[in-house]
Amino acid sequence: MENLLHNQSNHSIIDTLSARAARHFSEVYNIVSTNKDLLTSFHHLKFFSFTMSLSHNRISSDKITKTPIFAVVIGISRYRLPSSYPHLCGAAEDADRFNYYLTHNLGVPCDNICNLRDNNASRDAIIKSISRLVCHPEIKKNEAAIIIYFAGHGALIDENMQMICSSDIGTDIPSANGTNKVEGISGGELAERFMDLSKAKGDNIVRP
Repeated sequence: MENLLHNQSNHSIIDTLSARAARHFSEVYNIVSTNKDLLTSFHHLKFFSFTMSLSHNRISSDKITKTPIFAVVIGISRYRLPSSYPHLCGAAEDADRFNYYLTHNLGVPCDNICNLRDNNASRDAIIKSISRLVCHPEIKKNEAAIIIYFAGHGALIDENMQMICSSDIGTDIPSANGTNKVEGISGGELAERFMDLSKAKGDNIVRP
């Protein structure tokens, strides 16, 4: 599979981003450039704070300026149920910095990026943002790179399954049978969405 790695030095990244965001991108840079398997980075708060992860796909310097990039950038610092999912310091800001990197360093058009922050990053909105990529008319199969970035809470469903936490996780959903709770988006559900995306647009996807 073709490589897709940006050739900027880490010094340039650090000049552009805060030290914290630069550290996250440095991890991304190292993972992608060495073709590692999926890596997930967690910070432990009351729950795990899911900051960044990548697939085995790689990004190469000779293709970055020619390859169209589309992205969903999600950052949640404030949750609707903070008693169970405490607010985070910097998650939305990290997503803002990553969006800045995409637009200013990689030259990705703003129209190619779906940004979801805090209250707008509901379970439904996150799923729809990924699903829209599947039928996006400007994303040509095997010709575009797709990036999914998430900064916010993550949690363990059980010892074998993780989930990401949308801003509305744990809130009530009225239904004919009573009241249900908004659930997290499990790794299994994400895998199904990414499989659909891969089939439609090719397996050049950087994702959690």
